[in-house]
Amino acid sequence: MNSRNAIEALTLQNQRLTGMLRGIDNGLWWATDSAAKMDADRILVQAEIIRAALDETSVIAARISG
Repeated sequence: MNSRNAIEALTLQNQRLTGMLRGIDNGLWWATDSAAKMDADRILVQAEIIRAALDETSVIAARISG
């Protein structure tokens, strides 16, 4: 994999996440998990995984850009 492919891969995942967030009631949230038919705890676990991945990607990007 080269740097162009890596950046394209990050861009694709960013587009997927952005689309998903926009699709959740156009950004409006329900008052309760059951009304929204979602598991907020599972979403929070995934948000933590995304945070950790972004932290690592930031470190790598900082090394590349000097």
